[in-house]
Amino acid sequence: MAKNLYVGVDGIARKVKSGFVGVGGFARKIKKGYIGVGGVARPFFDSDSGGDTAEYYGTVEPLSEAKFELAAATVGDYALFGGGWNGSACYATVDTYNSLLVKSNARDLSEAKYKLAAASVGDYALFGGGFISASPYYTAKVDTYNSSLVKSTAANLTESKYTISSVSVGDYALFGGGVVSTTTCKTVDAYNSSLVKRTASSLSVAKHSAGTAKIGDYALFGGGKNYDGTFFKSVDVYSSTLVKSTAADLSVARCPAANTVGNYALFAGGNGTSTTRYKTVDVYNPSLVKSTAADLSVGKSFFAAATVKNCAFFAGGNNENTFLATVDTYNSQLVKSTAANLSVARNHLSATTIGNYALFAGGNGKTVRYATVDAYTII
Repeated sequence: MAKNLYVGVDGIARKVKSGFVGVGGFARKIKKGYIGVGGVARPFFDSDSGGDTAEYYGTVEPLSEAKFELAAATVGDYALFGGGWNGSACYATVDTYNSLLVKSNARDLSEAKYKLAAASVGDYALFGGGFISASPYYTAKVDTYNSSLVKSTAANLTESKYTISSVSVGDYALFGGGVVSTTTCKTVDAYNSSLVKRTASSLSVAKHSAGTAKIGDYALFGGGKNYDGTFFKSVDVYSSTLVKSTAADLSVARCPAANTVGNYALFAGGNGTSTTRYKTVDVYNPSLVKSTAADLSVGKSFFAAATVKNCAFFAGGNNENTFLATVDTYNSQLVKSTAANLSVARNHLSATTIGNYALFAGGNGKTVRYATVDAYTII
């Protein structure tokens, strides 16, 4: 449902399941309801809600700056978008959106940086590593925000690095791989819900830009790339107790976007060379059995993923020099469909989920940086 409708009955909020209006002396069932917000029709009632159909909600208040290669995470009632750059300057700002899509700001990150990673565990959202604008250019700092947006710091990552992959499983937020100066690393740092850091077993190979997703009791790091340009299709697996194993390789070596919906982790698209973009979607179930889903609409890279209820979104990206606004969705049965395009075509955007909404923020066009935030909901 795009936004649930309630009515007060004996002092209790009751959810409206059916509504009728009189037309020509007949009671006609209301199928969808909209309300004007800021001059835009926003959905607020759907009598046939199935919980897995995507609907474009519209744009909400933009980020504080036009930027890309930022990071996003959700904690409590807030979606946080931190860092980023505009092609010449880095930012430390952290924009937040609550479940009503009201925007505010949290305290800045400790450093202005981009190509950082973010993950959530317990009552904290963590923003770690990144590329900064002054020597030594790479950072190991980890900023944390609790569900009240109070900022603190956690122990540094083992290495100062950027283009890190992050994911959460059990009581841990994991930060794995990344670029250290002109080399690639395979270290994996794990933070528990008390922000205590420990080192997990390393990735099988040194790589950056791996796709990450959680399924069942496992966190998966799939694909990725070495600094020398070698692409990988290996999939490293970490259990909720940080026991490491491997799953079947991806179908092709690439840097995919990853997402989880229902009982499936999806690894979609990605670049495999400087000119090759894939539309393949590999799927893993909670037993780590691999299969495939319908391809993306177009081969692409540098796009963003988020899940709301039973709908996984893959939005934006680029195919060589073409910037894309397309949005592919998969429900919990892996049925693929498409949603309305993003308001502007762009890559290197960031995404997370808050309440009933998937938010896609920032991004890069051919010569333009965006502060745009597109919102999608489920009906």
